Amino acid sequence: MLFRSASARQALDIAKSMLVPPIDNFMAFSEAVILAREGQPEAAAEALQNVVDVIEQLQLKFLYAQVNIVKAAISEANEDYVSMSVHCQEAIELIRRSVVDGSLMILLPQIYADLANAQIYEGDLSGAEKSIEEGFLLNPFEATLWVARSEEHTSELQSP
Repeated sequence: MLFRSASARQALDIAKSMLVPPIDNFMAFSEAVILAREGQPEAAAEALQNVVDVIEQLQLKFLYAQVNIVKAAISEANEDYVSMSVHCQEAIELIRRSVVDGSLMILLPQIYADLANAQIYEGDLSGAEKSIEEGFLLNPFEATLWVARSEEHTSELQSP
């Protein structure tokens, strides 16, 4: 995956400068993902905890789907694909059950792709196939699903 750390940090800094407390704390979602992608999962977990504290304080439980998305990114940085899979599945369930924020539905194909990648690393190719197909039902043009499909087929060819 193409990730431009400097550009992401610059965008994060601009966004933070435009917000006031306690709303600025919600930028910790983005900060945690950036840190995870930079290979700093411990710092990412700390940043995520900052936003979880605000969520708890303000009782914004509908934001736990995003929390699980970030936890999946942290798990991926730790190469803990079992946890990554669990967090992706939890995010999917929370988004599908949410009546508060339907805008997250657009993320589902990407989350299914992430879930499929975790399942491929776990060796669960049938689970990965199911996740990819679920994602394709939502958006057959999602590029990350096609990449996951390619990874799945490569893994199948390498299996004894």
